[in-house]
Amino acid sequence: MICHEIKEEAFKLAEDKTVTRLTCGPYFAAVSLSDGSCGLSFQFPYNSHFGEEMMGISGSASGRPASEFCDYICSVGLQSSAIGIALANALTANTREGLPGGDFYDYINITKNDAVGIIGNFGKMNSKIEEMCGELRVFELNPTGKQYPAHSEPLLLPGCDIVVITASTLVNKTVDHIIDSCKNAREIVLLGPTAVDMPDVFKKHGFTYICGAVVEKPQLAHSIISEGANGAVVIKKTTRAFTRKL
Repeated sequence: MICHEIKEEAFKLAEDKTVTRLTCGPYFAAVSLSDGSCGLSFQFPYNSHFGEEMMGISGSASGRPASEFCDYICSVGLQSSAIGIALANALTANTREGLPGGDFYDYINITKNDAVGIIGNFGKMNSKIEEMCGELRVFELNPTGKQYPAHSEPLLLPGCDIVVITASTLVNKTVDHIIDSCKNAREIVLLGPTAVDMPDVFKKHGFTYICGAVVEKPQLAHSIISEGANGAVVIKKTTRAFTRKL
């Protein structure tokens, strides 16, 4: 699974780094490390299972080796999984310097002949893509309106020329079965502030772009996440976007 590959790379990067701050709010998690880096992850708001592995570190994460948290990357508990992915993002934060920003569709040629599949509801971005392509298929765990249910992905994604996958699928471990249905896509994008910048891992699974975030204001990120800020607020106030072509 992709999470195992991320965990393996994370262990290599952890070295002697320690956690300086860990925050897990209702919508996001953030981890800061001793080298000054910070990483984010989406936190599923409907998750009520804290995870037994969290009980021993709650309130005492600061100062602990980063390597102690790498196993969380493959946790079945959604909250501990979010912390693990935030850690992976912190460990790879320094790889993003100098990468361009902008929106992924600034780099990809989307035409009226294309069917575009989007895993996740990205709001205004979805409307923008719909104007550019021939057909838009948006998949959600709790679909509304014209959105498709997540269980229809194996049926409909093979007919998509471009697929955009929310990086929150790294947290709930659905990314592997989604990517298996994207074999006919010429472009596959991992999108969102949860996106882990490990190009070697994602390229071999068919991804062509990683579009994530650089945390520019770590302390503010921890503060507003602890106060219940949603993704839009966290992204706008504390990060800048990056785009990596694989």
